[in-house]
Amino acid sequence: MDKDFGDAKLNGKKWKSVENDPELKTRFSNYLLAVEFIDSIDGNYVNEVFDRLNRISRKLERQELRHAKYDGWFITTAETESEKDEWERFGVVTKARMKRMKDIQFISELLMVILKNRIDGFDQDSIDNTYAEYDSPQETLIDFSEEDFKSKLAFAKDYLLHVENHNSAVTKYARGLGNFYSLWAFVVLNQPRLQHPNIIAERYADLMSKVETLAKERDLDKFLKEHGGATYSKAYIYLRNLVQASTDQAQRDARNKVLESVFLS
Repeated sequence: MDKDFGDAKLNGKKWKSVENDPELKTRFSNYLLAVEFIDSIDGNYVNEVFDRLNRISRKLERQELRHAKYDGWFITTAETESEKDEWERFGVVTKARMKRMKDIQFISELLMVILKNRIDGFDQDSIDNTYAEYDSPQETLIDFSEEDFKSKLAFAKDYLLHVENHNSAVTKYARGLGNFYSLWAFVVLNQPRLQHPNIIAERYADLMSKVETLAKERDLDKFLKEHGGATYSKAYIYLRNLVQASTDQAQRDARNKVLESVFLS
């Protein structure tokens, strides 16, 4: 039998009983609780989630939740990739990003360009859906070829390493995630049409040096008039789509078009 204890005092403050306050009872009954279902059979992942919550009481990042929830092909591929030296050399993996798995999340975005053969705007739900779709792709996706995926991945990394070895253009100009995503997507999506990486390295350095010059100017209109608009026109379009909402698909597409016009001409 339930017992009504009425109002009570705690630490000198009077606390109302839910049963005695209809408005409070309604608010209590309608309170929404955020729930994340974890269907991983690996108890270590589940324990890690609760251990983090119990120790720091901090909301988990979406990638940390993916780490706890999935254990299939895509999560394994992304996390294995993050441990390879070339990503640290490119500046994608850093100690700061590793703390909350931001590096793995970004690498996941890069891998998605290969899997979908297109550029997407940044969307946490889309990443979640891709993790679910490619959890066991060999069993669920008829057209999936892991061999083809690995071949394209290896080519893109090797190509950018050659660009970097030529003039350090990747680490000098593409350490920002927006720039690296665009350079990566260009290489992945234009593999059959790519010129020698030394040529791309020179053209990329020339373009991005102009972008950096424009980014430092306080009066862009005046600068462009004084230095000839045509000389900096493509750099201006690239910069304009880098500084605001840079992860939206429209901005990523616009930057890719600039790279294609500069590199493939």
